[in-house]
Amino acid sequence: DSEAALFYALSLLGTVRPGDTGFRRQMQAGAIALAVFAKNPNHPGAAHYIIHAFDDPDHAILALDAARRYAEIAPAAHHARHMPAHIFLQLGMWPEAAASNESAWAASVVWVERKHLSPAQRDLHSLHWLFYVYLQQGRYAKAAEIFALRQRVQAEVGEAESHGAMHTAMGGRYYDDMRAEFVIETGQWARAEQLFP
Repeated sequence: DSEAALFYALSLLGTVRPGDTGFRRQMQAGAIALAVFAKNPNHPGAAHYIIHAFDDPDHAILALDAARRYAEIAPAAHHARHMPAHIFLQLGMWPEAAASNESAWAASVVWVERKHLSPAQRDLHSLHWLFYVYLQQGRYAKAAEIFALRQRVQAEVGEAESHGAMHTAMGGRYYDDMRAEFVIETGQWARAEQLFP
């Protein structure tokens, strides 16, 4: 049963903890998901769990086919558009990582507008990743645009974030990370005091 197999793969991934050594459980989960993906390359769970299983520089190549396929399987899902970036980043595929996160952010904006949701529901995770990718590419002007956008988002959703919902709390953490990354990666040390009053 493909669904049972994939939930088992997910449960294996759920047992991995920071600091664990070796990749045995990730390999087991990845092997199960790869088997389902081989039978059904349109299964979103298979592609998703393959990406999670092999999300490290040594094994990412094993997930490249799934990463390339995932966004096509679920084009309206912003998370499906973002996830390939995990593999693209591990493999140094910076243009692909940027495109993945640009697409994910745009899809989340459309989704929020279509569903009449709070702006806090937009995919701040992919926006943060896009910012990081631009910095790594040396595209500082584009990174500055994203940073300015994130500052506007922070002002828009600041009150919602203060209520402690998980996605908005994470969004606040991403904003803190982005402020630090901007200063460090661009070398604009004089802005540190302004950004961290």
